[in-house]
Formats: sequence, structure tokens, C-alpha cells
Amino acid sequence: MRHYPIYTKVTACNYNSSKNWGSKDDCSFSQFVGSSKNNSHLHCRFVTTKRFFEEYKGFRNVFVFKTSLDEIILKINVFSSKNGGPNELIKTFNKLNKIKSL
Repeated sequence: MRHYPIYTKVTACNYNSSKNWGSKDDCSFSQFVGSSKNNSHLHCRFVTTKRFFEEYKGFRNVFVFKTSLDEIILKINVFSSKNGGPNELIKTFNKLNKIKSL
């Protein structure tokens, strides 16, 4: 079984179970809304990236995962590096505040 640093899991009311996939360095998906496939408009775009940095915000030799919504970075996770890949989570930078409900 292959291991991917970015793992995406999607659930929707029209699926009996969740759908998922793995990505190596980048994952992006766009969400469209409207009345049908032919009459829909871009609602938002999610992007998650993984990059290696020799130095990032005072941390040395780390992998940095960034997640953005419509090109606004919302969350950053910094991982230590081991054997050429991400290892332990060191720090999370979160630009969001939790809300009780939508």
C-alpha cells in the first residue's frame, strides 16, 4: 500500500460511504454550486501543499503543509523531517476561530 503525506476524505449525502485519495505534494479541488452540472458556478477552491524548508519561522529542516481557501492561507502545520519525509508534528498555525454552527 502506498503512503501519501496528504490524505483527502470526502463525504456527501449522495454517497453510501466516504471517498478518499492520497497526494504527494499538492492537492486542490474546486467546489461549484448551482442547479446542475451545466448551470453551476465556482463557489470556492481548496488547496493543500507540502514543501520542505531548511529554515521556516525559526524551525530547521522541516516539512510545511499549508491549506488555503480561495488563496487565503487558513492553516499551517510544521513537521520535523526524518528519512526524507515528514515525521512528527512540531507546530500548528491556525488562522481560524471555531464557531458553534453555520
